[in-house]
Amino acid sequence: MIENIVWQRVKGILYFVTGMKILHVIPYLGCGGAEILLSRIALHQIKKGHEVEIVTLHPPHETYEHFPDRETFEEQIPINRTSSRVKLLKSSQKKELLGEWKKILDRFQPEVIHAHLYEADVLAHSILFPGISYITHIHGPLFPLEKKKHFPFSKKEIYELIEKKWLHRQYDKSNTKFIAISSSMAEYGRSLVPISLHNNIRIIHNGIETDRFEFRKRKISFPVRLITVGNLVKKKNHDFLIRVTNELHRIKIDVELDILGSGPEEKKIGELISSFHLESKIHLRGSVGNVQDYLLNAHLYLHAAIPEPFGLAILEAMATGLPVVTLDGGGNKDFVRDGENGFLVGEKNVTTFAARVATLISDHQLYTSMSTAARNTSLEFDFGNFTNKILNFYSVH
Repeated sequence: MIENIVWQRVKGILYFVTGMKILHVIPYLGCGGAEILLSRIALHQIKKGHEVEIVTLHPPHETYEHFPDRETFEEQIPINRTSSRVKLLKSSQKKELLGEWKKILDRFQPEVIHAHLYEADVLAHSILFPGISYITHIHGPLFPLEKKKHFPFSKKEIYELIEKKWLHRQYDKSNTKFIAISSSMAEYGRSLVPISLHNNIRIIHNGIETDRFEFRKRKISFPVRLITVGNLVKKKNHDFLIRVTNELHRIKIDVELDILGSGPEEKKIGELISSFHLESKIHLRGSVGNVQDYLLNAHLYLHAAIPEPFGLAILEAMATGLPVVTLDGGGNKDFVRDGENGFLVGEKNVTTFAARVATLISDHQLYTSMSTAARNTSLEFDFGNFTNKILNFYSVH
């Protein structure tokens, strides 16, 4: 036992001295939080002397054209795309379907396979090799692994149940380790994986490169510029923020809201804006590459996603000195301290949320103290420390 502990420590030191071969797997590249975080992790690992490659399963998302530092990312890190898929078929058919993935593994010979999001996790565990550290990054919900509320009846549900059992066995065989990005995600992870692996779950909060975000001292002026960042999907609750904006206008507070992001809910969101006659006050900016510029020109950051696994966009806004008003989505309560660096609203109530925004607009002293506290909070999540924690976790068994 003692010899094993000593060896693991020696192994960890050797990893840092000689570098590791790290293979990240993700379904596709785009401007989602998991994809951008992966790019930052990979670039930092390259800087630390490790050899890194990325595997995707699908072509880039349409938002990839606005991917931050895309040219640097593509220049420094090889990106492989595989059409390999895991299916519950005969072994001869599996061999054909996983051929491209097997070629990548044979060529690169990774010491670490780090999977991001469910589909990538399934592929990562399709072929197991001894001596490889298998890492699953829990960025958010992994719906196929969740317990069903009813007995599976459809063909899809039965397949998902079989796949879940298979993946659990693969987790056990590979002694997979899990990175949870927040306390709520760690609790969620424990509800998904076998009890024998609960001790393999480690909370490593997301980090940000604070030097990329200029801190700006602000004073409230009118119209008050509100901002939110997130793909236009249902769980982001943009409709709630539109109703909040409408409520603020109803109580005679002149605000404008910038919504940064694109997605399938754009038409519905546009129609809701029109129904409140707020076309001149709420602006759909689409997916943009210069998010920092919009943050620097805003007064307050609003966020309404439920669930919210962590809230990287919130933390980035705070790094520029923006106080936040956000619904409690679970993960964001790990760093949004109600009344100190922002307001964490526990109920999805338009009037309550709007009242918190109004308080910050009317109380200059509170606004200034929250702005400073927001920046200081962001500094607690230094990206260098974040990547060091990940590298250390790779070598711990």
